[in-house]
Amino acid sequence: MWQIDMTEALKYYSREEIDSYLNGLNQQEQASTPSNPETPSPAPTPMMSTNQNISKAPDVVNPFVKPQNETMTQGLGENPYSYGQDVEGHEGVDLINDNPDITNPIGGINVSGYNPNGYGNWQAVIGASPEELAQMTPEEKDALRKQVGEYIVQQPANIRDLNIPGKNVSVQAHLQDPAPSAPEIATGSANLKFGGSGGWSPHLHSAYKDTQGNMQDLMEVIRKMSYR
Repeated sequence: MWQIDMTEALKYYSREEIDSYLNGLNQQEQASTPSNPETPSPAPTPMMSTNQNISKAPDVVNPFVKPQNETMTQGLGENPYSYGQDVEGHEGVDLINDNPDITNPIGGINVSGYNPNGYGNWQAVIGASPEELAQMTPEEKDALRKQVGEYIVQQPANIRDLNIPGKNVSVQAHLQDPAPSAPEIATGSANLKFGGSGGWSPHLHSAYKDTQGNMQDLMEVIRKMSYR
């Protein structure tokens, strides 16, 4: 009977898809067992999923340059009654580390700014591969930068309602210094430090919205994608 690395497979496929795939292989093997025992069985075809949402893992890295000593002080969705009308609770994760050096977890279109009573110094990156960026017009890129910048001015501590279909969005906030203003940036290329800007004790506020528009725990995404 065919066997696979279940832990690795579950990173990209559901258990039902895996079981269906293995059952198909085993049935094929039983139906085509050769009369000559020395004749090898045919090699299995690559596992293909019918789930259109499954794709290559995103290019995501840990925001900490030295991630071994990070500590989460507030998680996604925690303390729902501490954020006014926002009953969904904390929008991202708050993290500290012995080393304050951080970087941008995803690459793409870069926007940065400062909010005195929210994110403080912040950087937002709209996820896009070099191939996607090459296909976008300057006008499309500028429109996305304007959309993000204007949204964060009005919602200085929340990207839940920022709607950019099909794109990951990552925000790193409370930075010690202003983030780079380069219009485009590669994954992990920014030299940043977490701080306490915006009126908070020093920490990194990291918010991550996936391509489906759902808020995700960035550190959990990184763990699942095995990029850490």
